[in-house]
Amino acid sequence: MSSILTLCNLALGRIGQEANLKSVSADSEIYEEALCAQFYPVARDKILQSYDFTFMRVRDKLAEVFTYPHPPYTKIYQYPADCAYLKCVYRGEYFREPNPDKYEVENTAEGNMVILTNTPNAWAEYQKLPETVKRIPALVENAIVWQLAGELAGVLIKSTTGVTVATQMFKAAEQYAMEAAARDGQQACTTINRHESEFERARYV
Repeated sequence: MSSILTLCNLALGRIGQEANLKSVSADSEIYEEALCAQFYPVARDKILQSYDFTFMRVRDKLAEVFTYPHPPYTKIYQYPADCAYLKCVYRGEYFREPNPDKYEVENTAEGNMVILTNTPNAWAEYQKLPETVKRIPALVENAIVWQLAGELAGVLIKSTTGVTVATQMFKAAEQYAMEAAARDGQQACTTINRHESEFERARYV
């Protein structure tokens, strides 16, 4: 996984700017360094939250916070702190149910997000918050760089030229993100067609 500094320098280079940043900090007196610190999270979140990447998925047991009834639900669980998007809730004895259980998400009076369901021993499958991801594949990083280049182009390149360049960068980001998502989606095998020899079949006759 590349450093944020490397990705920011790559993005600057793609829009014809000097790519020699020494750091990325919102407190930097160097305009480009502060600008990258501002726009990198925007570009990263746009790409990571637009697709269901496997490295963003999590399955985890939910923590029950209340046990009193909340009609029509009987269970209330804490919304995972690192969750960006909740995909499904299912019973812990099933690794993945074909038909996930019914649930709703709402805020409590104290401002805490909770999950309402009738599922005992509940687990959840969800997409992590981008800032909590520790490993981003190179193909996805490439899409982030193009997205960041578009964000920077609109600020660093003046007049309508900046708008044109930004549009080109955003289109490239979308293209590369789709390619990365397609490649990432190949990391699954949900059906197995096992070929048995005549000798193997004869063992079960």
